[in-house]
Amino acid sequence: MMHIVIIVTGLSGGMSMLDELCMRSLSFVAKCLHHSSALIRFITSRGIVFAAGVSVIGVNVTFCSARYNYKACDFTSGVVNMNRVIQQYCRRAVSESSERLCQFILDLIRCRDWYGSDEECILDKAEICEIVQSLAAS
Repeated sequence: MMHIVIIVTGLSGGMSMLDELCMRSLSFVAKCLHHSSALIRFITSRGIVFAAGVSVIGVNVTFCSARYNYKACDFTSGVVNMNRVIQQYCRRAVSESSERLCQFILDLIRCRDWYGSDEECILDKAEICEIVQSLAAS
C-alpha cells in the first residue's frame, strides 16, 4: 500500500492528499491565531496549548507537528514556515529510485495517451496499460 502512496505522490507533483489537507488545516489555524478577533485568537491558542488532545484544532496541530517534526509552540509563535516544512517532508518521502519509477510511469502514461500519433511505436495501447498497471501494483 505504501508503494502506491509513493507513486501517487510522485505523479501528483510531490504532495500526497494527506499532506495537502495538513497544509490547508495548518493554514486555517494560522489565520485563526492571527485573527483580528481576540476571542478567536484566545480559543485557538487555548485549543492548541491546553486542549491539544481533545480539541479539533489541537489534535490537528499535534498530528502535524509529529508528522513534520516541529514543535507546536514554534508553530503558534509563527517561527515555522509550513510550506517549506511540508515540501521538505514530501521530498524526503519520495526516494530517488521512486522518483525514477514515477518518471517512467509518467512517460508510459504519456505514450498511452498519445498513442496513435506516432506510427513507429513498438507497443500497442493495451501493452502500455499492462506495463503501467504492473509497475503501479508492484
